[in-house]
Amino acid sequence: MEKTERKDLRKTLWVGLTCLIAFNIAILEALVILNPENPDETGIPYFFAVAAELFIIFAATNKRTQRHLFDVYRKPTAQEFFQWVCFLGLTQIIFSYNSALIEMLLNFFHLSAQSQEESATGATEMLSMFIYGSFLAPFGEEILFRGFLLQNFKRYGTRFAIIFSAFLFGIYHGNIVQTPFAFILGILLGYVAVVYGLKYAIYVHIFNNMILADVMDRFLGLFPENIATVINIIIMGGLALLGLYYLWRKFKMRQHKLLAPVDLTVIKAAIFNLPFCLLLAICLWEMISGLTPLK
Repeated sequence: MEKTERKDLRKTLWVGLTCLIAFNIAILEALVILNPENPDETGIPYFFAVAAELFIIFAATNKRTQRHLFDVYRKPTAQEFFQWVCFLGLTQIIFSYNSALIEMLLNFFHLSAQSQEESATGATEMLSMFIYGSFLAPFGEEILFRGFLLQNFKRYGTRFAIIFSAFLFGIYHGNIVQTPFAFILGILLGYVAVVYGLKYAIYVHIFNNMILADVMDRFLGLFPENIATVINIIIMGGLALLGLYYLWRKFKMRQHKLLAPVDLTVIKAAIFNLPFCLLLAICLWEMISGLTPLK
C-alpha cells in the first residue's frame, strides 16, 4: 500500500471522526444543555446534528463526487427488493437473539444494557423523533457511510469498502446492543449501494427504520402481548427463513467471490492510525457509559 493511499485513508477517517464528534458530542450535548427538558424525547436536536454532519461531508467532497452521488447503476426488480426485505427480517431476528445474549453475558458482571436496547427499539410518540428515525437518520447515515466513506474506501477494494464501512456504521451507534445488528445491516446496505446505487440504500434503510421498526411496533401494540408475540414470530420468522434461503442461494452462486480474502496491509493501515483509534475509543466509551448496574 503506497504512502499516498495511506494518507488518503487517514483523511477519510478524519472526516468520519469529525462527523462523530459534531453529531454525538458538540451538537447534541450543547442542545441538551440549552434545552434540558425531555432531551431524549424530542428529535429537534438531531435535526441540527444531521445538518452539521451533512455540512462536513459536503465540505470534504469535490463537486464531481457530489454530482454523481445519487447515480443509479442498476434498477432493482420487485423480486430483488423483496429479497432485501427478507434479509432485513433476518437481521431483526438476529438482533433479538443478539440482545438477549449480550444481556445475559453482562448480567454475569452485574451490568445491564436494557436501557440501550430500549433506545434502539420501539416506536416514539413524538412526531419529531418519528421524522428523525424514519427519514433523517437513514438519509444522513447513508450519505456518510455509503455515500462518503464507502466510496472513498472502494479504491482499496470493494469487499473491504463494504465490510469496513459497515463496521464503522456499527460502532458509530455507540450502543452495545445495536452495534452487531447495525454491522450486519451495513453490509446489506453497502451491497445495495455498490451494485444499485446510494438512493436505493437510503430506501432500504428507511423501510427498515419506519416499517419494520416503528410501524411494526405500533401494529403489534394493538394486540395483547401473547398474541403480538405470535404475530411477530410469524412475520419476522417467515421473512428470516426466506432470507436464509436467498442468502444460501447467493452464497452458492458466488462462493468463490465471497471467500476471497481482503488485503491484510489494507486492514492494518485502516485500523492502526490515530483517527480510527480515536473514533473507536469514543464509540466504546459511549457503549460502556450506557450500561447500568443490574438491580
